[in-house]
Amino acid sequence: MKNRKNVESVIFLSDIEKVWGNADFGPHLSKIDVVKYGLLKCAGMWEQGSTSKAILRDLGLITKNYKLTKKGARCLFEFFKDDKRNI
Repeated sequence: MKNRKNVESVIFLSDIEKVWGNADFGPHLSKIDVVKYGLLKCAGMWEQGSTSKAILRDLGLITKNYKLTKKGARCLFEFFKDDKRNI
């Protein structure tokens, strides 16, 4: 992932490992992808599973009321800021 260094200024991969537990999202999603797209779903007000919500909540990226925290919003920005598509 090209912007991993910027994301790690907000959240460390070791933090994700600490809260991950025994979660299994299959072979096609990395742990960082679960966090990345979980934040995007929350920001877009899309529902997601309780396990991914718990991971985001334990990382301090979302609140119990399923809203992005300041840290979560910053992390989401870092994940997507280098997207070169014009919108």
